[in-house]
Parts: sequence; C-alpha cells; structure tokens
Amino acid sequence: PVAKTALAAGASGFCVAILDEGLELRRADIVEPILVLGVVSPEYAPVAAANNISLTVPNLEWLQEAEKALKKANLKLKIHLGIDSGMGRIGFSEDEEFVAANKFLQTSHSFEVEGMFAHFASADSADDSYFQRQVAKFEHMKQLLLVKPKWIHVDNTAASIFNKAVHSDLVRFGIGIYGLNPSSNPASADL
Repeated sequence: PVAKTALAAGASGFCVAILDEGLELRRADIVEPILVLGVVSPEYAPVAAANNISLTVPNLEWLQEAEKALKKANLKLKIHLGIDSGMGRIGFSEDEEFVAANKFLQTSHSFEVEGMFAHFASADSADDSYFQRQVAKFEHMKQLLLVKPKWIHVDNTAASIFNKAVHSDLVRFGIGIYGLNPSSNPASADL
C-alpha cells in the first residue's frame, strides 16, 4: 500500500532493505525500478536479475561470486556500487579494491552498472564536519570510476532537506515520506 501511494504521489522507483521486500513489490505488480540497499548473498543474484531488481555491490569478491551464478543462469544483473564513505555499513572504502572492481566490470558481461551511492551518517547533525568528510570521500571515489553509472545518488531524507548543495541524481526519501523529520532540530546540539 505504501508503494502504491508513493507512486500516485510521483515516486519513480523504490529502495528496499532486503531482496524479499523487492520480490513482494514485484508480486504486487510494481514495475518501477527497485534497488536493494542491503547486501544480498551472491547466490541470489539470478533471482534479482530474473525479477528486474537491482542489487548493491559491497566489494569485489561479491562481484566475482555473483558473476558465477549469473553466468550459470545466463542472466544480466543491474547493480549499484555501494560506497562506505564513513557510515561503516556497506560498500567500498579502499581505493585499490574499488579500482579493481571497476576493471572487473569493464570486462564482465554479467552486469549493468546502474548506479553508485553512499549513505550519510550525519547529514542532519548541527556539526557538519563528519558529513563534509563523507562528502569528500564520496567525491574522491567518484573520481576513481572507470565505468559510467546511470545514476550517482547520495541524498537520503536528511541530506535532501538539510544539505542541498550535495549533487545527487536521485533522492532516496525514507522517513520523510511519512512526514517525519529525520532530526528533531538540525540547528541544535546533538543529543
């Protein structure tokens, strides 16, 4: 119901946490793009590909394992390169591995590089010094790209509201779709 309401309000795609949520949207006849922001085991890459669901790439090893499964199923998967710019969750954080993954993708026929993203840990913080370090890290990783993603996206609810100077091709509006502020007051000291 939330997805259908979001579509009626103008949403052009969806992000979900796990593959099962994406599959549930497909079963509900949602045809718009879906990205799983969490890490899905590479063995399920063919399931995502068969259902036109994009997956997050957390590292080079994941790509290598997913490629084996996709080749076996003769499928191509849409992917978004996850960047760990300081959130400490998912994605590439080291230059060397990121460049190696890009080189791997240049020769692989199993993937369509749809996007690159990061998630800001403190976009709603009164002290934006950590946020600025995350932005700098993400911008640095963008400079290392050898493949050309369709979308570069970093705007979550907080970043889209409080830090409009950050370029993002997409906005991943989370808690804000429910009318909730991601922070009680970005101008006040953090609690």
